[in-house]
Amino acid sequence: GSGGNSGNGNNPGSGDNSGGGGRPGTGESQAPFAKGKTFTVSGVTYKVTKVGEEVELTAAKSKAKKVTVNTVTGTDGVKYKVSSIGAKAMQNNKDLTNLTIGTNVKTIGASAFKGCVALKKTLILPDSVKTIGTSAFSGCNKITAVTIGKTSKSRLTTIGKSAFNGCKKLGKVTIKSTKLGSIGKQAFKGSKSSLKVKVPPKQLKKYQKILKKAGVKVKQVIK
Repeated sequence: GSGGNSGNGNNPGSGDNSGGGGRPGTGESQAPFAKGKTFTVSGVTYKVTKVGEEVELTAAKSKAKKVTVNTVTGTDGVKYKVSSIGAKAMQNNKDLTNLTIGTNVKTIGASAFKGCVALKKTLILPDSVKTIGTSAFSGCNKITAVTIGKTSKSRLTTIGKSAFNGCKKLGKVTIKSTKLGSIGKQAFKGSKSSLKVKVPPKQLKKYQKILKKAGVKVKQVIK
């Protein structure tokens, strides 16, 4: 079987592989993919990060206007949780208008959605998101509001530098997390001059300090 394996390695996500993925329908069960193995479903490529359980979305050649990132059934038949979105995964995607991030996603990589100029209205990130990478949503100039976390159980600890830089229609950011410890420089640079960042009342003073370092005026941070 080693010949078959090297074939897989050379052709991740090729038609041959997905054909192979269909075989378990005969009643044989296929072993789940090894860690680091990639597969492609509907133009979106995933990499296994936890065998039989979790994947990272690494690249998308999808033309879909609406995208939901939460779970995916691999070509090995396993239903995976998508726990991270990789660096540059959907960078400069001009088709994407509506993005739904599901509750399995913990990490949004650097420049993951940079330059997604069609992405519009309110962006909502669930409680599960811990890290928003450098320039993750930079240049998404049609987003008007960002809500990070739905409840006080939000796990957000880090917003990377320039994360929302150049989001020129962005007027309201709501942060629900009480665990936020780091916001990178220019995280909200180039947003509306009337930008308001709403934070948990008990964290007001602390978050005003770290947001000030990131370039947001104290008076723009409200409870």
